Amino acid sequence: MNNNRTSIGNELYQARKKLKLTLSDIQNKTKIPERYLKDIEINNFSSLPDTFYIKLFIVQYAEAVLLDGDELIKKYAGHLDTHIDIKDKNKFDIPSRVTKKYVSQNNEWPAMLITFLVLLILITIFVCFIINLK
Repeated sequence: MNNNRTSIGNELYQARKKLKLTLSDIQNKTKIPERYLKDIEINNFSSLPDTFYIKLFIVQYAEAVLLDGDELIKKYAGHLDTHIDIKDKNKFDIPSRVTKKYVSQNNEWPAMLITFLVLLILITIFVCFIINLK
């Protein structure tokens, strides 16, 4: 096996043990099925369902054990080509953190809330003005 690929599972395993976490703890934190966590630790990436999940699971696992998931992905990405089909290569070119997309989409609610409050204040002022005219 390749040293870079071997080091991913080993680094994750060592970090998990250092934090005294079980695979069950990591599963609860990441919602990754325990069987996939075991496979990642032994570098059995072929058992993971899709190239997208290989990267996602490694990043999530790394973050759960306080490692830099991006660094682990960089180590693994150079050797990924031998393990995926041509049709899957574009799937691996996703942002390294899925949460970035989630956070950026949810940053719109404060602006909508402020807009709603401003409109509510303006309507209240208008209604008070109309009542005072009578």
